Amino acid sequence: MVFFMNIRHLPSVFFLWLSISLLSLGGCAQWRPTTQDSVKPASTGDACEPGVINLNRVTGLSQIIPELKKARAVVVGESHTYYHHHLAQLEVIKRLAAENPHLAIGLEMFQQPFQPFLDEYIAGDMDETTLLEKTEYFKRWKYDYRLYAPILRYAREHRIPLIALNIDRDITTRAGEVGIGALNDRDKSHIPAHMDRDVPGYEERIHPIFDQHAGSSKRSFEHFMDVQLLWDEGMAERAAEYLNQHPESAMVILAGAGHVAYRTGIPARLQRRIPGKIVTILSSDGIKLEPGVSDYVMFPAEKQLPKAGMMGIFLEQKDQSVAAVGFSDESSGKQAGIKKGDRFDRINGRKIREIADIRLAMWNRKPGDVVDVTVLRKGKPISVKVTLK
Repeated sequence: MVFFMNIRHLPSVFFLWLSISLLSLGGCAQWRPTTQDSVKPASTGDACEPGVINLNRVTGLSQIIPELKKARAVVVGESHTYYHHHLAQLEVIKRLAAENPHLAIGLEMFQQPFQPFLDEYIAGDMDETTLLEKTEYFKRWKYDYRLYAPILRYAREHRIPLIALNIDRDITTRAGEVGIGALNDRDKSHIPAHMDRDVPGYEERIHPIFDQHAGSSKRSFEHFMDVQLLWDEGMAERAAEYLNQHPESAMVILAGAGHVAYRTGIPARLQRRIPGKIVTILSSDGIKLEPGVSDYVMFPAEKQLPKAGMMGIFLEQKDQSVAAVGFSDESSGKQAGIKKGDRFDRINGRKIREIADIRLAMWNRKPGDVVDVTVLRKGKPISVKVTLK
């Protein structure tokens, strides 16, 4: 069965089920099914007959839950900065959690060495700001935490395990510089023993991303692909470890769409490690709608994060300090007396050594909030109160 949307009447979240074996979106190229439940398309006698999507049929999320709950893993892609993608991910989690008391959530945005802190957070022994500090969130991931906060808060409220999937960034950084083969023994002990470079279509989808970077070369592409492999294989291996250790569990995996699309990233590598069904879901904006891209496609209503409280100061990391190097128009920091060249010492009592410290101090501040800021000007501390805009 294939479900489609009526684009004139969009509900807040709905699904286009790409039972892609029934579709061909153009050309005469033969397409091979990729999902476990695919069926062969009926023959029309015309190899070049264009495929058609009926846009007058739509199903809601609740209608596909019976299929999703059969899966060991549901891999839900995202565009990291799209708040509505994360709200849609949360809806998937809520419905599956209602069906399975042993659900877990796998997270790309947290790295494996920091798993103990996620455990403490879920147990209620750590608040959000401490979690962000201990996991070095703003150094290692950097996206606005408020995008993910509803998901983590729901998990904490319902004691749903959060699993840090990603490889340590220190290892992927070194692999990008020297390649996997040149990593030291300690690094190699923390990466998958087997990584498949030959998944069909994988390298071809990575090349266009790499080609956007200056200074491209064959060797640097190999290192670039090494990093992609470490991410995809590493996240798949960690998810498989958890699922194999908890055979009664299922997992919703949250990761960037590039790790999910066409099943060549996390899904193919997870399927190699575990039995059972793996389902992929992507949101419609930001992807090319074509055969094989995903099992399901969501169309969440667009929604923006509330405006964050801002000082309107351009920052630069200088050794072990952060300097003000410019101001936006109507900067509240400038209006409060901060000057170009001042170095931040503390914000609301938190010591500032790097830009990540400022982001940690400010992540949950709203327009109108007042923050206490101490800067060093020619070595002399100066304290001001800044009303955020």
